Amino acid sequence: MTLLPPLRGCIALALIAFALGCERPPKHLVLITVDTLRADRIGAYGYPAAKTPVIDSLANESIRFDRAYSHASLTKPAVASLLTGRLADEHGVYHNQGRLNPEVRTLAEYLSDQGFETAAFIGNYILRRGHGLERGFASYTEEFVAMELKRPIPENPAGVLVDEALEWAASRPPDRRLFLWLHLLEPHGPYTPPDFERPPEVAGEPELPESRSQSGRHAIPRYQWLGHGRLSEYLLRYDGEIADVDRHLATLMDGLREIGILEDSVVVFSADHGEAFGEDDLYCAHGEGLDDVLLRVPLLLRIPGRSPAVRNDLVRLIDVMPTVLESLGVAFEGLPGETILRDRGDRRLVSQSVNFRQGRAWRGLRDDGFEIIEERGGDTRVRRTSPSRLAGEASIPDDVRERLRAELEQASGWHEVGAVRLQPKERRALRALGYVE
Repeated sequence: MTLLPPLRGCIALALIAFALGCERPPKHLVLITVDTLRADRIGAYGYPAAKTPVIDSLANESIRFDRAYSHASLTKPAVASLLTGRLADEHGVYHNQGRLNPEVRTLAEYLSDQGFETAAFIGNYILRRGHGLERGFASYTEEFVAMELKRPIPENPAGVLVDEALEWAASRPPDRRLFLWLHLLEPHGPYTPPDFERPPEVAGEPELPESRSQSGRHAIPRYQWLGHGRLSEYLLRYDGEIADVDRHLATLMDGLREIGILEDSVVVFSADHGEAFGEDDLYCAHGEGLDDVLLRVPLLLRIPGRSPAVRNDLVRLIDVMPTVLESLGVAFEGLPGETILRDRGDRRLVSQSVNFRQGRAWRGLRDDGFEIIEERGGDTRVRRTSPSRLAGEASIPDDVRERLRAELEQASGWHEVGAVRLQPKERRALRALGYVE
């Protein structure tokens, strides 16, 4: 028997509600993404020096995913995967100058169609409106009210965004469902936390050189340079930026609770990508490869009525969209991501990054205890990701290498690096950001 579409939708919602074990799904969605945030610099993820009490408290109320991964080490393609539940070959955003495929639906479009009031408050100029990520949002950041201290780059500080978000939420009709997204920029370099006290120099500490370009390979990138090459201070500054985010999140959470929204909200906390601090000789940088520290991100999922937990299965940013749609009782189909409300073991991770500035591109595949990362026109690396996988073997068998190469070729194509034309105004702004020469 063929079900009529409305009846099919009702049954789908009933099944979702049954799976969640509640009479009705949560009412609202609060999505918080923090730019360039490594999971291992947060207290809840085991970092003893962290000053992140608000994030840690949220983690205690959430499902904490210890092995969550982005699909790119650059902001726009990573966020595009998060907001569409799709990989770059489908959503079309391979680099920070990309534009979203107009045929791909966003999370905001799904929720707007279901009657949600939608708003996004953006700190990073790369995510500005005009490139498709704003689709489905009735309100999306129009202006950038501050300039970075080191470079003439427009941005929005976390405090401004939180105040605007709370003002918007408080002005909504109480009977409407809300989707609120904040993207906070602070941990993105250069690291200039407020009230930072420079530590004394450590005798004998080696100093890194200043890069001649924006690359962080073997040196501090030019846009990150703060007058010296002592990595220890850059790490302290990075931690200070994260602590600043945490303080502003306290204001956000308190405000949403006072308005009466927080307790009936699905809350998702994550990041677009990580940052390297010397791993593989990459310093204070991202977007130059697909290594673990560049792709691993925090992921906290707080669902009213669902018990906190800690999960160690590999999950991905494309899994967030189907998960929140299911949590909110919104029917969907055809998304390549899978809900992470249930542990189905490690999922296959496909990643790709195109560094438009450097004219370089990488693609990667992690599956079945192995990882392959290939640079276009460069090296291919294959390694084990599970210590117990084929333990004792001196090398990875040739048949495994060939299988991984074939699977990577099928999973991810190459994108032409020089395929984007920029307007003069865009090029000037992106050059200031360090994304083009």
